[in-house]
Amino acid sequence: MRECTGRIREYTGGDMTRFETSRLVQDAVIRNLQRITESSQRLSGEIKGTQAQVPWRELAGFRNVIVQNVAQ
Repeated sequence: MRECTGRIREYTGGDMTRFETSRLVQDAVIRNLQRITESSQRLSGEIKGTQAQVPWRELAGFRNVIVQNVAQ
C-alpha cells in the first residue's frame, strides 16, 4: 500500500494539473488506487484496529466505485 502511494506521488508530482492533463497518469493513478483498496480488504481486523483513523469501510466502497467506473 505504501509502495502504491509512493508511485501515485511520483506519477503526479503532487500536481493535480499533471493528473488532469495526462490520460497515462490518470490510468496509472487509478490502477494504484485500485491496488491500495484491494490490499486493504486483505488486512486482518487486528491490523486495521491499529489504524482506527482510517475509514476502512469507505475504502472498500471506493474500490467498488473505481472498478465500476473503469469497466465502463
